[in-house]
Amino acid sequence: MKQSLIITLVFAMLSILSCCSNSIKPDSVSLAETDSSLESIDSVATKDSLIMKMKESHLDLGTDLSVSVINPKRILVEEMTKDNWCDRAEPLGYRGTSFDRFYIHYESVKRIDDRRYKVIGKTRCIGAIHDFMGEIIIDSVKAYNPEGGYDLKKLEERGIIYGHYQFDESDNQKPIGKYTGNVYFSFNILDGKVYYDAVDCWDDGYCNNQYEGVWVDIKTNRTLPCNWGDYRIPSSSGLDNGSGEFVPSDDARNNHGWGDYNSENSNSDEWWK
Repeated sequence: MKQSLIITLVFAMLSILSCCSNSIKPDSVSLAETDSSLESIDSVATKDSLIMKMKESHLDLGTDLSVSVINPKRILVEEMTKDNWCDRAEPLGYRGTSFDRFYIHYESVKRIDDRRYKVIGKTRCIGAIHDFMGEIIIDSVKAYNPEGGYDLKKLEERGIIYGHYQFDESDNQKPIGKYTGNVYFSFNILDGKVYYDAVDCWDDGYCNNQYEGVWVDIKTNRTLPCNWGDYRIPSSSGLDNGSGEFVPSDDARNNHGWGDYNSENSNSDEWWK
């Protein structure tokens, strides 16, 4: 529970800083800016908790994170034993101020170098499916002391990877739009191996791999908010009515493509094939 709260608060600070600019840029907020912005948090206890827990990470960026963190098919949960693997759900997302349901699927993620990853996939919104290609760029990594509801002494590290992304959308190779913004990935290290951090996945409000940014129409330059993530969506208070898990609002179900959403079968519609 503490881990989910810490990540949510840190990413909230990044979101606030991003929104203060006239437009969202592909470059993410630096950790120095994030640390200084903590002075504006009213709760001294909360601020101290965030600062004290964050430290330099031992993560080797020479490690290929494409399957282990950025786009895993299966995730290691709870006590992190060989019996605790489960399928990872497809991301949840929305586009536009009315929260139209947005789907995104990564067909491949490949490491280019220590900080850059090439992503190829498909998007779907309001019935239209498009190809996209782009990059995720890692800006910085921070770690914090392992904590949680389970015996996590065997974990060597838990941490957060901060980055930014740009995905260029096309239809029969003709540009349509681009997605750009900031992202974070939560990870842990066990026995020298890096994993997508799903230790607290059954906690209320758990989330990971959170993308927050905009979609820009190439022809008209129209800009719409477009956010997605695993299990919850950043900046979705007008859409998400859930407490323990994501629950779309009645208006979203009735008018914006969320009518058939069910957390139990969120992977059943393989629309990208």
